[in-house]
Amino acid sequence: MRQRASVIILCEHQLLFIERYKGGNGPYYVLPGGGIEPGEEPLAAAHRELAEELGLSGLTLTPVLGSPTPYQEHPAGNWLFIGTLPAGAEPTWQEDHKQRPDNRYRVVWRHRSQLDGLDTRPQELRTILAALPL
Repeated sequence: MRQRASVIILCEHQLLFIERYKGGNGPYYVLPGGGIEPGEEPLAAAHRELAEELGLSGLTLTPVLGSPTPYQEHPAGNWLFIGTLPAGAEPTWQEDHKQRPDNRYRVVWRHRSQLDGLDTRPQELRTILAALPL
């Protein structure tokens, strides 16, 4: 299994999630991101995934925890970055070719106070986000 690069995006005390419905499960919430390609640096993968998924570019991203974070669902590791959405940027789901009746994606904002009620994937994500000084 390859490593992943995921990004926490902040805007006015809100966190950006991808709301997913897959195979009859959902909604559940994931961070934007995806697999790191062979030879690709984690930071470059995070920027590529933001552009591919949300049409965002030019964000300043800072590593969180500074090293791969092993998630139960991704034993190879998951690089986690954090960035603030620049004024005027409007993230929208760019990969409509992935939308199917049994696999849907939607960009949503959730306040940090709503974390306890969210089904995040991986589950450890809620604990990591709650511990960060956001």
